[in-house]
Amino acid sequence: MGVPPRVSVIMPTYNHALHIRRAVDSVLRQSYTNWELIVWDDGSTDNTGDIVGLYSDDRIYYRFDDNHGPSYARNRSAELARGDYLAFLDSDDEWMNGKLSAQVKVMDAYPQIDLLFADYMNVNAGERRTARAFVQCSGAMKLLDVERIDDGLFIVKGGILQSLAVDDYVLPSAALLRRSATSAAGVFNEHLRGPEDFELLWRMGLTGVRFAYLDQPYLTRYKYANSLSSPSMSHCQNWLAALGACRRTGLS
Repeated sequence: MGVPPRVSVIMPTYNHALHIRRAVDSVLRQSYTNWELIVWDDGSTDNTGDIVGLYSDDRIYYRFDDNHGPSYARNRSAELARGDYLAFLDSDDEWMNGKLSAQVKVMDAYPQIDLLFADYMNVNAGERRTARAFVQCSGAMKLLDVERIDDGLFIVKGGILQSLAVDDYVLPSAALLRRSATSAAGVFNEHLRGPEDFELLWRMGLTGVRFAYLDQPYLTRYKYANSLSSPSMSHCQNWLAALGACRRTGLS
């Protein structure tokens, strides 16, 4: 299959035909080009597959399976991934230009960093409000013990669990992960249908994964009324299930 890409971009999708072109296009616009994009269709019943099929770029791979949830989709995609770095992008979100180049540059220069996350813009589509995530979650981020090691780059020396317990601000779509970081922490919990990313981050914090962040936004995150992160009874139930899983890992 030729020279493996440095970055494997994992995009789970389910019935996102209306939005997925925006997400895929944002990957194609990246100035960093040594990537593969794995689009895992989690049983869509709309024309998501037809939309992805319009792309002729041989770096884009499409897989369809029955609906098992986003954790399953991400884990199966990670098994197919060939890159040293894993990047995630939800199919209704959009990377800003320069995201991959900025993060790959940092990860190459600082091998002590396992997971590099960045700021992002939260767009509430229903209320037409936009806010910067790190400003919204500033109270939680003040609990971090950080060291500035470059312009706009901060390494987290401590406090990650205390901080995440206050607010869930580390977004996979805005992060770049060294593949080796999953060796101790494991992968996404397939028993959860949200917030599976928070539960994995919790395990990463417990197992010594080294975090750092860029204080510049590199993602636009869109929140719709029917998204998994929107307030609802099922959203609350998913959070309770995730918190229960976190407790079982050893900290209550």
